[in-house]
Formats: sequence, C-alpha cells, structure tokens
Amino acid sequence: MAVSVPGSIALFVATGLFGIGWLAQAWLIPTEIFPSTSRAQGSAISVIVWGLANFTVTLVTPILFNNLNYWMFLVFAVTNLFAGWWTWVYSPETGGRSFEDNQQFFTESKESNTWRVSRVKGGEYRHMPREKEGNGVATEESPLLRRDGA
Repeated sequence: MAVSVPGSIALFVATGLFGIGWLAQAWLIPTEIFPSTSRAQGSAISVIVWGLANFTVTLVTPILFNNLNYWMFLVFAVTNLFAGWWTWVYSPETGGRSFEDNQQFFTESKESNTWRVSRVKGGEYRHMPREKEGNGVATEESPLLRRDGA
C-alpha cells in the first residue's frame, strides 16, 4: 500500500508531462511545417507513424520486460535521450513565427545544405524570435504570454 500511492502519483505526473512534451510533436509540428495544400496529408502520415510506434512499444514492452526485467527501461531511456538530442539539433523553433517564416527555414536549410538548426542562418531558428522594435503593438511574432492588454 505504501508503494502504490507514490507509484500512482508518479504515473499520473509522467503521463501528464508526456502529454505536454513528446505527445505534442506528432500533432503540432506537422500543422506548422506543411503548406495548406499538403497539411492534411502530412498530419495524417505523422499520426499514422505515431500510432504505429505506439503499437510497437505496446507490443514489445511485455516481451522486453520478460527478457530484460527492469533493464528494459534503459532501452526507453536511451531512445528518449536520442529523441531529445534529435529534436534539439534538427527541429526549428516554430513558436512566435508565421507560417511563411517557418517555411523560410526550409528554404534557408536547402541553401545552407544542412538540416542542423544551429547552422541555418546563424542559428536564428533555434529560439523564438525577438520582439521587433517599434510602436509596442503586439504582433504575431510576439509570444502570447508577453503580449500587453487583453
């Protein structure tokens, strides 16, 4: 009983953090990087790959657990570390940018002949854009939480 309460809390916290973090990748990134003409197809492919990956994890977990015991979690830890590194290196920050700005990353990466975010246009796409100087009116490029007014 003493282990079940912290275990349940850990399960809910991990599930919530997963939903906020990695789970959003399959749903949000495709809608921000594909043009309107292929957004539905790109999102569908992303969700299908996500579903197949979840199916594979669900299918393989009991088999791995029976053969590797608790070492199985190292397999998931290593794959998550790899996914985190891959996201950091190859995924541009799309927040605070218009669709056209996000498309500009792919044009710039083609010209730079690399997909590494830090090497495209001096790493400009690694972080959210800075607010533009001017009359102080919030624009699409300014983060929502920093906008003044209602």
